[in-house]
Amino acid sequence: ALGLGLLFKPGSGLDLSSIIQGDYTIPESQSLVQVFLDMIPTNPIKAMAEGNMLQVIVFAVIIGFALNLIGEKGDPLVRLFN
Repeated sequence: ALGLGLLFKPGSGLDLSSIIQGDYTIPESQSLVQVFLDMIPTNPIKAMAEGNMLQVIVFAVIIGFALNLIGEKGDPLVRLFN
């Protein structure tokens, strides 16, 4: 591995000046309440399509709790998911 690194010299043509001098803006932090509200999807299908995994997982957990709370009425849907 060391020989290949010396032979190919990775990163030798890389220009780091744009990274070092970059104009960076630090995004404003969100409140803790807003972070939790952003976890709950307003549209679960859109969350799945956009790959927002945290929203998809939270949606699945909410559905799981709801099915557990309704008891026997939710058994057909639980069997479908299993």
